[in-house]
Amino acid sequence: MFDWLFYLTFLLISVLVVFYLERKMSAFIQDRMGPMVVGKFGLLQPFADLLKLLQKEQIVNIKAEKWLFLAVPLLLFLVVFMGFSILPVSNLPAPAQVSTGVLLIVGLLSLDVLGILMAGWASGSKFSVLGAMRAIGQIVSYEVPISFIVLTCGFYYGTAHPAQMVAMQGATATPAWLMNLGVSGGIFSWGIFQFPVFIPLFICFFIASLAESNRAPFDLPEGESEIIGGFHTEYSGFRWALFFLSEYAMMLVLSLLSVHFFLGGWHSPFPSFGAVHQLIPPHPFFGLIWVWLKAMALLVVMIWVRWTFPRLRIDQVMFICWKVLLPLSILIFVFTVFWKAL
Repeated sequence: MFDWLFYLTFLLISVLVVFYLERKMSAFIQDRMGPMVVGKFGLLQPFADLLKLLQKEQIVNIKAEKWLFLAVPLLLFLVVFMGFSILPVSNLPAPAQVSTGVLLIVGLLSLDVLGILMAGWASGSKFSVLGAMRAIGQIVSYEVPISFIVLTCGFYYGTAHPAQMVAMQGATATPAWLMNLGVSGGIFSWGIFQFPVFIPLFICFFIASLAESNRAPFDLPEGESEIIGGFHTEYSGFRWALFFLSEYAMMLVLSLLSVHFFLGGWHSPFPSFGAVHQLIPPHPFFGLIWVWLKAMALLVVMIWVRWTFPRLRIDQVMFICWKVLLPLSILIFVFTVFWKAL
């Protein structure tokens, strides 16, 4: 029970931090100050926004399927949280121990398509239905290259368990030329440096993560200039906030997957010298800090991309998926299979 509470607290705190960073970074990019009134440097602004949303009236469209309409936001968040609970955020076991961990995570995250479809249909609004259909078309499309990327990582590491993937990016993966110098572990033992084709694969996974979490420039499902707010147009108050909580949680889960696949998980980027050897497991607290910092770095890049690039057209979104990411991910997958078979 404590493990589940810890993971829920970790998720909520991370979401609040990302929400604050988004407000401040967007203000910096647009030459504004951003939140400055509520708390020092506006640090309490996320809590003020949460309190405001809790007090807002819950409006239900007269044509909505009421009970389904009210339940969908919570169900959507629970699906994302279940996927998050499989990922270890330190060298301690995750609450849900599954040998096919990353495959199950991808399967659980794909269920958000059902939640989005139910939200759009249950709202009783044509704008919501259109937004849901656009979201489903985009998310289902980008799940295909994500699946090939996950399979590629599974074949390379020889396991689908995220903790075992991270374990293979420790001191034992240090290049021979560094071992000869008495150096072990560190950044050069991470997956992205172990296998050169992981660099383009990491970029593909990052782009697909933006589309999977409906982040700009892939935020067509929430295109306010055409369909108001998309599939959550009819929602208000705290249930409206749950959709964005799920979106930020999805960003965090996909960033953690990137960290586990390519960036060494809880391993430090600093190598060990001489007698200080990385074969000794790192302390869980420092492992947690490294995982969190790496995930936050990726989330900061996601925020920067949102406030820098314009929204893509639907044909451009599909072109990137089916004619760029998918062929490249398949090519790297086939190359990895042959490489491991040699």
